[in-house]
Amino acid sequence: MDNVDLEIEKIEEELKKTRKLAKDFKKDLEKARTIKLSESKNKKYVVELKKSLRKMLDYKYNQSNNKDDDLLNLVYFYLDVLDDKTIYNYLPIFDKINFINIKEEKDLLDKIDLPIYINRLTGDIVIMKNKNDIVNLYSSISKSEIEVSLEYFNNNYISLKTYIEKAKYVGNKVVKFKSDEGLDINFPYQDFIYYYDNLILAFEHDEDEKDNFYFYPEANLEVISSVDLRFEGIKPDPVAGLFKNKDYTYQSIVSNFKHKLKDNEVLNSKKR
Repeated sequence: MDNVDLEIEKIEEELKKTRKLAKDFKKDLEKARTIKLSESKNKKYVVELKKSLRKMLDYKYNQSNNKDDDLLNLVYFYLDVLDDKTIYNYLPIFDKINFINIKEEKDLLDKIDLPIYINRLTGDIVIMKNKNDIVNLYSSISKSEIEVSLEYFNNNYISLKTYIEKAKYVGNKVVKFKSDEGLDINFPYQDFIYYYDNLILAFEHDEDEKDNFYFYPEANLEVISSVDLRFEGIKPDPVAGLFKNKDYTYQSIVSNFKHKLKDNEVLNSKKR
């Protein structure tokens, strides 16, 4: 057998692998769309589905002439954090990842909604990766994965969606101590824009980079526990009052988090 025949045989083998992976993925996709499984069976099925997706992504990556590790690690991160109920919604996105047009494919991932939570005690913005007796989280403060007990998670974390939905807009108000109306506690270069559940959401504009968002627990503002905060007076709305729109605020925070995620060294060092 000459070199040409060997090359043709090699190509045919690769084509067989591609067809099998495509067939398996299509089967998984159809099953996900048509079958309603019990919660326990669904968890097991999702584990297998993620394995199948990983194999397909690995194969596409290895066949590509544009092997972008950042994109691969980012894809795996999104795959990890999607839970049993939401992963089905995003299967078509994973199917379109071919490691050809890197920018467009990274933009595709921006359509995935992340399970973002806030620690009421520390203000840490986290992504929930797994929720069982032990909850696995990705922390924006430590820029690494952390583990907390289910009890601790339920008692001390609130979802970003819930916070934004229930919070009061205070972007056009001055934040003061109740017992000392002359003391303004705004931080330099930051505007407090929402308040709920003893958490204040602050916005900071950055001319050179993406804008930043921070959550400050009341206790961390060095306010005496017997003294409450008061939102009063009138000041100019940040960014022309756009944060009054809760959908805009939510999407801005998520977009900001995703932007930081793309360049994070934790993801870049993640083993496949």
